[in-house]
Amino acid sequence: MANGVRLLRCLEGFEGQAWHDGWLQSSRWWPQLPSEQEWRLFMHAGAGSGAEAAQDEPCPEVQEAAWLDRPWLALQGMEGDAGAALGLERRLVTLGALALVVCTAAVARQAWDVSQAVGRRQAEIAVLRESAAALLASRDQAMASAAQARQLAAWLTEPLPIEVIVHLHDVLGKSNVQLKEMDLTGSKLRLGLQLAPQATRSAIVRDLQSGNWFKNVAEVRAENSSGLMVLEMVLDGLRPAPRSGKPASQAAAAASDLLPDSAFSAGGRK
Repeated sequence: MANGVRLLRCLEGFEGQAWHDGWLQSSRWWPQLPSEQEWRLFMHAGAGSGAEAAQDEPCPEVQEAAWLDRPWLALQGMEGDAGAALGLERRLVTLGALALVVCTAAVARQAWDVSQAVGRRQAEIAVLRESAAALLASRDQAMASAAQARQLAAWLTEPLPIEVIVHLHDVLGKSNVQLKEMDLTGSKLRLGLQLAPQATRSAIVRDLQSGNWFKNVAEVRAENSSGLMVLEMVLDGLRPAPRSGKPASQAAAAASDLLPDSAFSAGGRK
């Protein structure tokens, strides 16, 4: 319509329309035929300038929509060519599918390359681990040998406790004393002796100095000495001067008579 109002019968219900200059100004749908009051409310609220003259007129007669008896297919192509739109959609879908296939192939290729690179790196890591295991084993062996060498070097540069004990047996074996404590640190020696009733302190000091290995022998006062005679001295050299007598093995066995069952300390060695 160019101008005016009309009431159309739809597939379901009724629709009121108001037109102005060939444009639909407003419309309203009712499930049943509107009453006079409902039509006046529609005209007053939304009919617009194109229906101002008909606001007080009664509801018009119902018109049949021209498209009610047409098949649905005739209404699909609102632009006039449904086949062209369908072909365009098909082309767009095909292009989208091709783009998706290309992207998927590129991603799959990248994933394959990454998988191959990871496999190569894992093989290289396994080879490196084997080489590192051999190197670590060699390092551990070298460190153990170095520790043994350091221990041997320490033994060669410091007096041995067993030689000190043997020498103590040689010089104190006839004095009837027992060695209760012994602390050997480098060339410094500290002794804790338990004297027999007939032994004298001066004789003990004299006997220790007689071997020409113990120097600066002096008795010191020590707390918690438990009645022991505590002596400090310095060893002149790594070992005593050779003396004629028993072999070292027999002297070491005899030195056990000088020691009690308790332990003694010799620097960091027990």
